[in-house]
Amino acid sequence: MKYADIPKILEIYKPYVTSGAITPEHNLPDLPDFSKKIKKIAAYYPVLVCELSDTITGYASAHRFRLAQGHQWSAESTIYLAPGYESKGIGKALYKALFNLLRQQNLINVFAGIVLPNEQSEAFHKSLGFRQMGMFEKAIYKLGNWHDVAWWQLTLREHDK
Repeated sequence: MKYADIPKILEIYKPYVTSGAITPEHNLPDLPDFSKKIKKIAAYYPVLVCELSDTITGYASAHRFRLAQGHQWSAESTIYLAPGYESKGIGKALYKALFNLLRQQNLINVFAGIVLPNEQSEAFHKSLGFRQMGMFEKAIYKLGNWHDVAWWQLTLREHDK
């Protein structure tokens, strides 16, 4: 990812915020705030984009799962695709590249929180080896409804001591 990509990434993120419950954010961040967030993530974790014919079609990133030191071996992943680019292998390619980089950073666990209902995302994560580990019931309130959040885990490598 180049910093010049951030406005395009924000455009991809926009419909997820404004049109559905896939992300818990109610308001689209402005470009300066979103840029600050992406740059903070990119200081330690990968932020990847897929570019086809000069068009950014999706992005994936990881970020710190929790702040306590014992969580240092785990990250949370996110992925968003531009409308019309779903089910074309872009998401899998982005996530596989992301997970390879996380392995190189010696991370062991990747977690994904999926706001429900979202059968497409659940099937996608399962196809990549994630396993559902738990459920936060009625954890997100958005668009006039309470939504459960399913937590999924992918183990990148053995849990050595």
